[in-house]
Amino acid sequence: MSVIVPGLRRPIIVWDLVLSILLTLLGLGIGALVSLSSIFLVMAADSCGANRECNLPQLTAGWLIAMIGPSVVMLLTLVLTVVSLVRRRITWWLPLTGIVVELLVWWGAVSLVFASVPGPN
Repeated sequence: MSVIVPGLRRPIIVWDLVLSILLTLLGLGIGALVSLSSIFLVMAADSCGANRECNLPQLTAGWLIAMIGPSVVMLLTLVLTVVSLVRRRITWWLPLTGIVVELLVWWGAVSLVFASVPGPN
């Protein structure tokens, strides 16, 4: 049986706080960069036309996921990081994981877009 004393809290770990903030800012920057670069993915549909048939629903889904997915991942990561920092837990790994997941989501969506457009015949 453990006793919780209300006045005692875990100490703030300064290196973890600084690293978490820097990684979160880096992740937000990367998320903004890949989301904005995803605007140009719609140009993959330029090759679709009379000679080529493209899977337009797949292209649209991939484009929307590439536009919105990284932002959603980083918003969720930001919330989890802030909650963990308030609870004074070790949090540096949360934004790092968020960066990896947002890049994987973006890469998967870009792959989905390019898979919807057939190659040259």
